[in-house]
Amino acid sequence: MAGGTGERMSRSGEVVPKPMVPVLGVPLVERNLAALLRAGVLRVVVVVGAGPAADLVQAWATGRGAGLAAAAEGSLSVLVEPQRMGNAGALALVSPDDPGDAMLLVFADNLTSLDLGAVVERHGESGADLTLAVHTEAFRLPYGVVDRTDDRVTGYREKPSVPVEVGSGVAVVGPRAVAAMRATEPPHGVTDLVRAALDAGLDVRAMPHDAAWVDVNDASCRDRAEALVRADPAAFGDT
Repeated sequence: MAGGTGERMSRSGEVVPKPMVPVLGVPLVERNLAALLRAGVLRVVVVVGAGPAADLVQAWATGRGAGLAAAAEGSLSVLVEPQRMGNAGALALVSPDDPGDAMLLVFADNLTSLDLGAVVERHGESGADLTLAVHTEAFRLPYGVVDRTDDRVTGYREKPSVPVEVGSGVAVVGPRAVAAMRATEPPHGVTDLVRAALDAGLDVRAMPHDAAWVDVNDASCRDRAEALVRADPAAFGDT
């Protein structure tokens, strides 16, 4: 998925669309393509919106991206959304090679060392309709937290960090989950996809992991992404 507008990234001074933001000289979308190819995912569809920003991503996809996929004996195509469909809605427009095949959903503005092949394998082994990669992120609260029992204060913590399990922007989506999403009103984000699958009584699973991960939303996040790659280049396919 490479159709986001990247407003926060633009406000931090970046002039290219988020998928094209370089991390140590390599665009995010290219790093995600490389991760997919390493995982054995050889049919890749890059979803873009309409407009000048999407044109830049599309030019990369039909040029260098397609060449990288072909060199790995795979294929890369571009799907232009006819209208804003949310960050998962375009799944309804992709036709798998076999109607029973699942699709691996990856966001082009995220960077992770997660083994995507392991997520696909876990999905197949579990028989789930939808599998979400999840990890823990710590969020610092802007307030002091009071611990109490009834009206007796037992502690006070100044702006503590609270661990929260979050989605990693990686999901394996089976055909029944796509069908459940199609039956609801668009646009469709991952939240809508999960809700539709649960409402339909489908099997939704989580795959927890502790791999490096960053959502590259602004210049400071890009700095963090570059630090992660420098710290463990092999995990990100850099040699």
